[in-house]
Amino acid sequence: MIVVLIILAGITIGALIGDNGIIKQSQETKSDTERAQWEEQIDVAIIDAEGKNRNPSIDDVIEELKKKDMIDDDSKVDKETGTITTNELQYIFEGKLDDYKVIYAENKLVAGDYVNYVDKNGVTRLCCVLWDNSSSYGLQIVTMNTVEDVEIGNGTGKSSSTQEAFEIAKNSINNAVSMLNNKAMNYLNPDYATDARCVGSNPADKNLKATDYFTSDYDYMSEYNGIFKNSDNNWSEDRDKMKDLKIDYYDKDYWLASHGSVVSNQTSTMFGICYAYKKDNDDRIYTMVGSRICYIHTKNGISSDSETYGLYPVFTLKAGVVIKGGEGSKENPYILGI
Repeated sequence: MIVVLIILAGITIGALIGDNGIIKQSQETKSDTERAQWEEQIDVAIIDAEGKNRNPSIDDVIEELKKKDMIDDDSKVDKETGTITTNELQYIFEGKLDDYKVIYAENKLVAGDYVNYVDKNGVTRLCCVLWDNSSSYGLQIVTMNTVEDVEIGNGTGKSSSTQEAFEIAKNSINNAVSMLNNKAMNYLNPDYATDARCVGSNPADKNLKATDYFTSDYDYMSEYNGIFKNSDNNWSEDRDKMKDLKIDYYDKDYWLASHGSVVSNQTSTMFGICYAYKKDNDDRIYTMVGSRICYIHTKNGISSDSETYGLYPVFTLKAGVVIKGGEGSKENPYILGI
């Protein structure tokens, strides 16, 4: 009899506290009920956000969740997955905000993707991702069409042998990188981008240029030594990347914001700024590493010229820019939003 009672007692205790016992089942039922109640309150918060806002965003829903004490702060919602982690008991709800998921440009865009960028003047510019976040340069996009024509040189639009024109051209060459970058800044929309530069400038530091000036041992150059910025190779990184992406030529010849190689021999020396061009009936793209703007001749003295080519800005997108639509193709580019 005693053995039977012990067995019965064991069965009773097991029914109460075992893995499938009454107490365990009761606790799970309570937890399921509480979770269902939390989920119902989340649904109410979403409905309220939709009722208060014409086109509710995930931020509107987050505000409602905070007002209803469902979450403490924005960190409780993963905007990219739509997952909500509640305050009390830390319930995790996945998929509740699928309709409000946020796709961040910095996590989505890769080199070669196309995007529509609205510039400072409200003009929508088709752009291509030149550098993505796998580079050390941040997320940079380049326009697919020129935004304006820019003249570098003596300002006359033609050749001149006057000292005044030569001085203007010299200053234009020496300051060309800054000038081209400043022109690009005229198209910077601070809602979407943190910086703008001219293509061909150094992608890590747009203002980077040679710190020294050109000198020569030729006698005729003696009075012109040290007045022109030396050449640099900054143009090559953008151009090489553009070639890889097959976007190195668009609608017209364009400036590369780099000081070109100096062409110097016993009879003449020439200075200029780099540019890219395409020959007629030729599919190849060429880089002129130094447009001929300032000349110094042994016989003819000095002369200068002006050249006008297109400007292609490169924009560094800011963190937090989102993708609102599109597929990333040239025909259906991504649409940026904030």
